[in-house]
Amino acid sequence: MTFVISIREKINNYKKKYVNHLIEKRVKIDKSSLVSLRYLIFSNFNPKKNKDIEKNIQRINFKCQLKNFLYIRHYKGVDFHGNTSFQNLKRYKKMVLSWSYKDNFDEKGNYKDNYFKSVKNKNDILWITILNDDELPKRINKNLLIIHPKKGGLLLGIVTIFTYIKKLFNQEKFNFVNLFHQLSYDSYLANEIEFIFKENNLLTNIKLLHLPLETQPFQNNIINLAKKENIETIGYDQTGNPYPFYNSFSSISPDKLVVHSNSSYKFYTQKLNWPKNRVKKIASTRMIKKDKKYFNNRIFLPILMYDYERILERLDYLFNNLSQTVSFEKFKVNLHPATKKILRFKNILNDINRLKKKYKNSKMKKKNSLSLHIGNTSTIIEALESGSDVIHVCSSDFFDPLTSDYWNSVKSKKIGQGIFNYKLKRRGHCVTFNKQVKSINL
Repeated sequence: MTFVISIREKINNYKKKYVNHLIEKRVKIDKSSLVSLRYLIFSNFNPKKNKDIEKNIQRINFKCQLKNFLYIRHYKGVDFHGNTSFQNLKRYKKMVLSWSYKDNFDEKGNYKDNYFKSVKNKNDILWITILNDDELPKRINKNLLIIHPKKGGLLLGIVTIFTYIKKLFNQEKFNFVNLFHQLSYDSYLANEIEFIFKENNLLTNIKLLHLPLETQPFQNNIINLAKKENIETIGYDQTGNPYPFYNSFSSISPDKLVVHSNSSYKFYTQKLNWPKNRVKKIASTRMIKKDKKYFNNRIFLPILMYDYERILERLDYLFNNLSQTVSFEKFKVNLHPATKKILRFKNILNDINRLKKKYKNSKMKKKNSLSLHIGNTSTIIEALESGSDVIHVCSSDFFDPLTSDYWNSVKSKKIGQGIFNYKLKRRGHCVTFNKQVKSINL
């Protein structure tokens, strides 16, 4: 892990230098899809092959930016739904900006957020959510506004691309550096959301903005707008992401950050440059402690994944080496809810199920108190703190593993290349669970 830790430190230093450089060049970093370096997480980043880390990062940023730009072709526009009358909006002093799926809405129009769960005084909060499903809810309550990126055919997608390029040229006055930094679907969405906010005066009466922080362009842009209106901004990292370098502190960060563990408080203030007086620890708003049986005999897949072939190769190695002691054919594969309709995830689910059958052991009847976690995922922390035995199969050897410099109560044992078994040195240090399911105060 020493080499991984060293590379992570270099990435942290490069990101800080990169942000400062962009600010000096007057790049609109709040709209840039390059500034956070999030592309690296799901890429072929490998400093062993390229010793010049900075050039490696720049190459990946350039390549992924073009790919992200072409993703716009799937969309015909961004719609907006809800009651934006002055009489309705003046009721709210607090806003939550999040994202959702159709399962977050009931038939009466009530909304339950995946990240914040139930919230006290929720009718006094204006919820703005980006809907990631095609289907809109049948009813929308007054305290809810929905931003809906709408998919369309290729022809409409090409029209969207050219319309966006024209808008960028007009907006940036042929400043090609700023233009390239916004040449992506992520920045397209950020610009569309900015227009919706300004057109509908959504921030007029707001005093406090909450959002789950992933340093995505639409978040950075709305944080910037809110700061100009003297609105206090509060970001939340209530995940167990192995290495959230993209959330390192900078001028586009929210005023405060709320975390859920001693480990995350420590690495945000010591590794990711957040001032201590800006970081607060609370019990998790997102994770609810589960019985460890929930994790037994399950394989958890992430929302995004790079290099499926590497994952399958490593699973093959793992199944082969542990098939005499573990009945892998009994394991159920859990897709992330956002990926259940995506063909490539259905394909990898089928490939893993076929691989399990290859190592079927009919002699073994005993179930294992073991869970497998694939790629860049926060389910590892949740499983460990719930008492499950954990094996992690990494896609990226630099961004996926849990390391002791970030999660300092976790100890790891290497099983194979990119495969680790984790144990906790002490409970409660990686997640502070609520003792009971209850509402939180925003």
